[in-house]
Amino acid sequence: MQQFKRLGGDRRVGKFTEWSRNDENYCIYCGDVAETRDHVPSKVFLIEPYPDNLPTISACEPCNNGFSFDESYVASYINVFRRKLDRRFFNEKIDKALKRDRKLKELLDSQINTVEQEIYYSFDKDRFQNIIIKLAIGHAGFEFDHVDVDGVTTLWYDWKFNLNANEIESFNMIPSVDIMPEVGSRVFNRIESGLNLQNSESSIYLNWIDVQKGIYRYLVYFDENHNISVKISICEFLFCIISF
Repeated sequence: MQQFKRLGGDRRVGKFTEWSRNDENYCIYCGDVAETRDHVPSKVFLIEPYPDNLPTISACEPCNNGFSFDESYVASYINVFRRKLDRRFFNEKIDKALKRDRKLKELLDSQINTVEQEIYYSFDKDRFQNIIIKLAIGHAGFEFDHVDVDGVTTLWYDWKFNLNANEIESFNMIPSVDIMPEVGSRVFNRIESGLNLQNSESSIYLNWIDVQKGIYRYLVYFDENHNISVKISICEFLFCIISF
């Protein structure tokens, strides 16, 4: 089986997953010197109480703060939209935040509205893509201890209600591993073994990571082109696939 080797020539390699006050750290998002740590995923996508030992990754202060506005928009949009479709879904934290941020609430009310029991929606695709890529970079960097942030080869996302059963099954599928992650990386320690139900042969695979059940999960893996890929499910409502 082929062994994955990290690419050379990038000063961020090995320097952005472990933040230390005594060492020079580099921002996972832009490569500049990092003074802070960023949660992956950001807490805005989770509910309280937050998980113990939520992963963090090195980030410079401008990047750490610069994503906040778009993250609030995306997280609030997902929660408001889902609640429009299912009144049982309620996120108290988002509800309180929207009461404080009247401008954001007015924006979401203009983008998600009901006319004669039909829901019509629009959203800022640039802001969604900005945050989806940001989340994927954080997960890939934390798990693989390397990610080439200069190139996104795949960026796909869609609402669950737009997908058929086969598409949902394909998204949830756990891929088998045919190229080994680098020894010592976090993802290497997540390798599991089991029986392939399709051919009854033993196989190794990388499983989903449930940050909060029903709220946020992700999967890092190698796609068919051996690119580092990340699947993300937010609120079991928005599905995303990103490859680098």
